[in-house]
Amino acid sequence: MSDEQQPAGHRIVPEREPASGRAATEPGAESTAEAELDDDYDDYDDYGDEWDESDSILTWKLLVGLVVALVVIAVVAVALFGKKKDDAAGGKGGATSGTNPSVPTIRDDFDRPDNPDSLGKTPGGEDWQAMLGTWGVKDKQAYVSQKNSGPRNVAVIDLGQGDGSVSAKAAKMTPGWGLVFRYRGANAYWAIEAINLSPEKPTSGFKLMKFENGKPTNIQGANCVKQMSDGSEVRVEFAGPVISVLVDGKPICTINDSYLQNQTKVGLFVTEQGVSSARWSDFVATKGLSGPPASVKRPVPPGGGGGQTQPGQPGQTPSTTAPGGVPGPSQPPGGAVAVGANQPTTSVAAAGQPPPPAPG
Repeated sequence: MSDEQQPAGHRIVPEREPASGRAATEPGAESTAEAELDDDYDDYDDYGDEWDESDSILTWKLLVGLVVALVVIAVVAVALFGKKKDDAAGGKGGATSGTNPSVPTIRDDFDRPDNPDSLGKTPGGEDWQAMLGTWGVKDKQAYVSQKNSGPRNVAVIDLGQGDGSVSAKAAKMTPGWGLVFRYRGANAYWAIEAINLSPEKPTSGFKLMKFENGKPTNIQGANCVKQMSDGSEVRVEFAGPVISVLVDGKPICTINDSYLQNQTKVGLFVTEQGVSSARWSDFVATKGLSGPPASVKRPVPPGGGGGQTQPGQPGQTPSTTAPGGVPGPSQPPGGAVAVGANQPTTSVAAAGQPPPPAPG
């Protein structure tokens, strides 16, 4: 049927020969292309294997380095945290006693900005209280910025218990420099005061005093004799009725007196004589002791008189009376140190006799 004979609307499109390389493919061409494609995938896989191996090595190295860095950081953090904890609890703000880690300790190096109006807080957070006079901090040292109208100046901190110790370095040692302990109030406490035993020997000993009704009683027989100077470390230990004074770690005198033994405040003390120049640094106060207070025993020189401060016999705790039971200048007849109403008396011993036990 010719074109002219085709029904209207119908037309036969002549067939075309396939273009070279499109539909007509030579035998084996398709398999060759597939083989090349497989080779490309194999090459990619090989590259991927090489990349995975090198990446794994790098990753492990990074992980190992990270672990080592974390361990180092942890060790340094523990060391720093432990040091700060020791400083805060025991000095540079409250930690432990230098001789026994089990004894809680308050430390203050006064390492803070100058302040003429207040001692502020210790690094461990304990509050200083100026009881007599105005106390401040200057050049990392404690001092009296405005003296009391009376003859003595006191700043204290609370140990929270009656037994313990208090110590400080004399950044500037001068007559009148001292420490206070078992402080109940302005009229009742214990203190030590540096004194000149002679013009040739300045700050060569201590008065060991207890204050009753505002009046000091110098304890006779304590014999706290020791040459001191700037930088001397002075310490008072007290447990029950036993009180000892130490200078540079060595006990110089010991007494037995239960007056105010349950009072808990300790601190700094200075008389009017030394108020302008006395300085304190490296304050330490322990809440308890690891053992009994250090003590010293000295023989009584023959012929000791009432005006001399003589200790007891060897093996005895030095008493607060002169040898032979002779009252000292501040003692009433009978050898006992005068005390306030309802207060225990200081134990008394005659030469050659052991002292009776102190009242509880």
